[in-house]
This record gives sequence, C-alpha cells and structure tokens, in this order.
Amino acid sequence: MGSAVLASSIQELRVRNLFKKSVAYALIAGLILQTCAVVAPANAEARTNQEDILAKSHALEGETRTERGRYAEAEQAFKTSIQLNPNNSNSRHLYSKLLYRLGRLEEALVQIQKAAEIDPLDPLLQTTVGEIFLSLGRPEEALPLYDRAVEIAPDRSPGYQMRADYYWGIGKLDKALQGYRKAWTLDPSNLIIIPGFAHMYSQLGDQSQAFCWARRGIKAGPEQFYTNYVIALVHFYAGNAEQAMEHFRSSLKDNATLNPLSLSITILRDHKLQRGHFNEALTLYKEYYPALFGNELPEITLGNNFAAIGIAFVYQQLGKQEQANKLLEASLKYVANVPRQGWSGNVIADVLIHTLRGDKQQALTALREAIDAGWRNQWGYELDFDLILEPLRNETKFQAMRDEIKTDLAEQLVRVKALEKEADICVTE
Repeated sequence: MGSAVLASSIQELRVRNLFKKSVAYALIAGLILQTCAVVAPANAEARTNQEDILAKSHALEGETRTERGRYAEAEQAFKTSIQLNPNNSNSRHLYSKLLYRLGRLEEALVQIQKAAEIDPLDPLLQTTVGEIFLSLGRPEEALPLYDRAVEIAPDRSPGYQMRADYYWGIGKLDKALQGYRKAWTLDPSNLIIIPGFAHMYSQLGDQSQAFCWARRGIKAGPEQFYTNYVIALVHFYAGNAEQAMEHFRSSLKDNATLNPLSLSITILRDHKLQRGHFNEALTLYKEYYPALFGNELPEITLGNNFAAIGIAFVYQQLGKQEQANKLLEASLKYVANVPRQGWSGNVIADVLIHTLRGDKQQALTALREAIDAGWRNQWGYELDFDLILEPLRNETKFQAMRDEIKTDLAEQLVRVKALEKEADICVTE
C-alpha cells in the first residue's frame, strides 16, 4: 500500500467519521505498520513522507488518548509526533491543548507559539495563543492576537468568535454579543454561536431571547453538549426543574466533551442532595471522575478541579471530613498557581474552597477579587442556588456583591437593546 493511498485512508476515516476516533486510530496504526513493513523508503524524500505520515498517526493517537483522560500516554504520543516532524503545526497545536488542560500553561504557550510560527496565516492558531495569554493573566497580549486573526481571515468566524469570548471572559457581555453577531453572519450554522447567544442573554436577564436561541440551538444540534447545557440552564432559571435536569443529563452523555466549567454535574448534584440522596450524588461524580476515588489522589488540573471541590462537599454531607479535607487541600494548592482570568483560570474555585473550609471572610475577599476581575459567567446559579455557597447568603457583603453584578448586567442589557437591529432578534419559528 503506497503512502498516497494511506494518506487517503486517513482522510477518509476522519472526514467521513465512520468510526470513533479510538477505532480509527487502531485501523490507521495498522495501515501504517503494514506500510512500513512492506514499503522500504527508496530515497530521502520517501523517508520524509513516511515520517510525516507516522507523525500524523502519533498526533491522532495523542488526541484520542487526551479525550480518554490518558494524559501521560497522550503526551508521549505528541512528543513522538513532534520528534518525527517538528514542523507539523497541528501536532504542536494538539499538544498545547493537552498541556493547557493539565494546567501547564507556560509549556502550552511554547508549543502553540511554535505552531503559529510554522503556520502564521492560520487564524485558529493566533486565537489559541491569545487564549493562553488570557489564561496566564496577560490580557493585554491576548487581544491583539484576536485582532490579528480577524485581519488574516476577515471572512471567517473564528477571530470574531474568540474575540467575543475574550470579552465574555472579562464580564463585558454587551461587547461579546456584538462579536458573536458578526461571527454568526459568517457562520449561521455554528453550533457554538447559536447556544452562545442563549447563554449570554440568559446571564443578561433577557429570558425570552434566551429561550428562543436555546430552542433554535436544540433544533440544529439536539445531541450537542453545549446546546443541551444551555437550554437546561434556561429551563432551570424559568423554574422548569424536571426539563432542566433532563437536558443536564443529556449534556453529560458524551464524557469526551465534558466541560470542566459547566454546571451540569453541580446542578444535578445539588438536585440529589436537596432530596437527601447523598450516595447518588457521590455516584454521579464516580461515573465521570473515577480517578478522584482511587487510593492515590491524581494531580488536580483544570479538568478535575471543580469536580474535586464538589466531591469534597458531598463527603462533608456524609460526615467524611478527612476525605473532604484531602481534596480541598489539593484543590487549593492547584488554584494558588493559576490566574483567575481566562477559561482555564480558577474563576471562583477559591471562593468555594474557603466556604467549605468555614472561612467566610476569606471566601468573601476572593469573591470580591473575582468580580473586580470581570467574573460574571454562571453568576446566577453560583450566587443564588449553589448549595456550597449557602453559608454566605446572609452576609451583607455577599448580598451587596450579588446586587452589584445584577445591576451591571442590567445596564449592559440596556446597551445591547440600544444596538439591536431587527435581524438580530430571535423570533420563534
């Protein structure tokens, strides 16, 4: 089997999506081994082509291992891929995503910057560099990269969308909506942008527009994680608890897409705890985060930090304070070494941890810092419903900060409405 046929097989497997990635990788690896055994490289160019194919195979292996949570194996696969072909920008991009997930942001930055140097006209690489800068607490270096992505590809949505996500991450939802609208005009079928509208309108307090966009998202992608997650939130805030729980459960069907910043498990956990189903709440976490229940605690990362805090809370309800303290100490150690801003920042993890440890003043100080840094995402559930924060709700400072966020977002909604055109308004079909 020649390299051209092999490359075609790889492309066919990935584009047509006939198999899950793990199966696709097994087939591809077999094809590559067969090729290497049968076809001896005749010259330097042939050897280079073969190494390139092997590099792509190892990158695909790394991506598959990452999705399955087998991070050490994934890292070795990416290193092998880069060693075989140091100039493959995709391998470095995927490796940077793994490092990002593990909280090794400086290393992730090195890899993604090298990828952007290899392919300087790829807008996605520019936006990813910007995302890592934002996560490192260096927003002044992030925004120009989003602008650069728009400059490279003004007729494509990623630059506008990522720039909007930047504004969303610092609490400027009015500016974020403007960016999403531009991205949507360029990519009206985007299954992230459509529910993104619903998510932002929900946080801004316009539940009518939130419902409309959420329904449109579910119609376009009924099995997609984010669409189910957002319509679940909208139903929850409207008081439709059972419909909300159904969609939260649907959002967890694909473990590979489990977003560490989503509230699906948190809300399902609280739903069970309010009914006294403590062991069911613990089982929920065991299903998605089994490593956190082993004899040895794994490294706390972006991917499992909020789960560790949630498990600690359930342990406390069960009277297992020693197990709870072990998780809280590990989470606090992780949180101390990551910035607050950005999608991989600690957000309000420290607020939750200090509350569970009984330190109300430290929790309130951390909440003040989060709000000043622009934290708004998920504010409605966290401040009004999250059972972990119940000990703070009668505190005057807590109530004042909640009212501050509510007032700020109401003012942002006024600005949004002032700029809305008729075409921007979602109408129920």
